[in-house]
Amino acid sequence: MNIAQRAAVEAALAQATATGFNASQCRVTNGTDFQQVGGYWTSIRQLTCVGEPAVGAAQLSLYRYLKPGKDHLSSVWHVPDGYNREGGMGRLYTAATPGTHPLYLCVVRGDHFVSTEVNCEGQQYVTRLGWVLSYPQPGVASAPLYRCLDAGRQLFESNDPNCEGQTVGGPLGYTLTG
Repeated sequence: MNIAQRAAVEAALAQATATGFNASQCRVTNGTDFQQVGGYWTSIRQLTCVGEPAVGAAQLSLYRYLKPGKDHLSSVWHVPDGYNREGGMGRLYTAATPGTHPLYLCVVRGDHFVSTEVNCEGQQYVTRLGWVLSYPQPGVASAPLYRCLDAGRQLFESNDPNCEGQTVGGPLGYTLTG
């Protein structure tokens, strides 16, 4: 491994550890090298990490991101390059508490979606995001979270019961807002 490749792997591992993974949970899954003017090399490396990252906070913020023209992705974790943050949708617990159920990030044909089922409704599991309230609780500020489908047949999540004018797919739970 040359110096550029080693630096790229170290940078990718630093990014993974910043989100709670340890190096043993990650492996290099993609990489490209570019020769620059003067014989210098630039290297880009992508890692895939498995398992659950260590989390020190009791709650994490859930954000919705958009890769223009391609995909919505809702996550509490770092998202791949090319996605722009659209907005926050509340917070999720990082551990099970009474009256909650887990949410999972899933993907089908490049379309990310959130599910309450660990088997991702027969699609590909990506990671657990956290736990949402199963129902509104007295004294706890919360907002409903819905699965939606846009006109381009892409799934996305929203706090709007009308799915921002798109097709309502159903409730996922309640995020924390207070």
